[in-house]
Amino acid sequence: MLEGVTDEAGLIARIAELAALVPGMSAERVLGWCRATDPFTADAPEFITSPDQEWDGV
Repeated sequence: MLEGVTDEAGLIARIAELAALVPGMSAERVLGWCRATDPFTADAPEFITSPDQEWDGV
């Protein structure tokens, strides 16, 4: 979702784009969600974080 973001301005812009996809969603709430879930995905295996990877169910 935030792949390619390299600075804070880019992060804020991308989060605003994501929030605009959901009626009634605020950028602040999306940012909070990203911060809350980061510990779960920061060191996660690639098959969890990469949408291009297929899961083999093992």
